[in-house]
Amino acid sequence: MDYSLDYSEENREFLERVGVRELLESFVAEAVRQKPHNLYAFMQSWANARCRHPPSITPQQAALKIQCALRQYKARKLMKSRQQAVIAYGQKEQEKERYVRVQIEE
Repeated sequence: MDYSLDYSEENREFLERVGVRELLESFVAEAVRQKPHNLYAFMQSWANARCRHPPSITPQQAALKIQCALRQYKARKLMKSRQQAVIAYGQKEQEKERYVRVQIEE
């Protein structure tokens, strides 16, 4: 395969400095040993295992946190709308009482 990459001395030095060759050799060796059915999933899990900062929570835990936050947001929104409805109802009742008082006083 030709990816039209310019493989200059500078690029070679960079790849050696960051350790790409060793990384690729390690990945290929693991892939040959394990012979995974899904190479992309294997590559992702292999890279995550070697990541400096592995994910602190699993995708399932993240989904649960998101769902919980969404439920809390909806509950707050519903509570706020109910409070506004109660306030509006109270204001209407006060206006009715004022109207009745004015009618009685006249």
